[in-house]
Amino acid sequence: GGWDYSVVADPKNQLMEEPTKTITARPEALVVGSVVTWELSIPVPTLNNDETFNEAVITDTLDSRLTYKANSSTVTIGATTLQDRTDYTVTGNAIWTLTPSGRVILNQNQGRDLTITFQTTVDSVGNGTIPNDDYKSTFNGTTVPGEVVPHTYWGQLSILKTDDSQNVLKGAEFQVFEKAADAACPADAPAADSVATGTSDANGVVQWGAVTPTSPLGLWVANSDTPLTNPRKDYCVYETVVPAGHTAVAIDNPVTISASATAFDLTVVNT
Repeated sequence: GGWDYSVVADPKNQLMEEPTKTITARPEALVVGSVVTWELSIPVPTLNNDETFNEAVITDTLDSRLTYKANSSTVTIGATTLQDRTDYTVTGNAIWTLTPSGRVILNQNQGRDLTITFQTTVDSVGNGTIPNDDYKSTFNGTTVPGEVVPHTYWGQLSILKTDDSQNVLKGAEFQVFEKAADAACPADAPAADSVATGTSDANGVVQWGAVTPTSPLGLWVANSDTPLTNPRKDYCVYETVVPAGHTAVAIDNPVTISASATAFDLTVVNT
């Protein structure tokens, strides 16, 4: 019946891409209580015409064995580094909320990736497998969960010290070293760079210094951006101080630590 000159075309809602996460190859140290570093990559959506960001929240609900390390976040988008407590705040374990100034930066960088690098401490071993699987991004009321699940794997070492009559011995000192990937354990303990040092108590059980718990010793096994099957790592263990009146014994090295709730039990006997 004639031409319609008042056609209105509304754009479709933009597709929200999921965030992803990776983990560094190794922690800062190799014992429980050390720090592992994670990186979140969050695609910033492209909004429809005249829209701006009124909400931008990144949530990473950490495993109970992980604790966010305060002030460890670096947040960047393109060449811009956002400022903590100015452009974003971090609360809980762990939630990043962009402030109005941070959202202005997002408005200027739509379609790019927001990158968050942060650290957590590993507080306990548990079953040895620690996933970081519960994370998501929320922009203007729309939440998208991440699907990539990186893991950090840990195992345990327990040492009992006895004599050849099965009497427990107090005061024996042990040191643990990381085994080089392309070499055997040295015959004698290296002079430096031990992973942990411990001393046997009145019950003959080695208590490790500067870690919690002091026994068994929690040791790093592997980090991976995808699940691993039966991850293991070799360490070199040495008795460096022998109780008076007893003879030192060579330990069958390397000691292979598996990601498990069960500790590798090592009994070291001195005549």
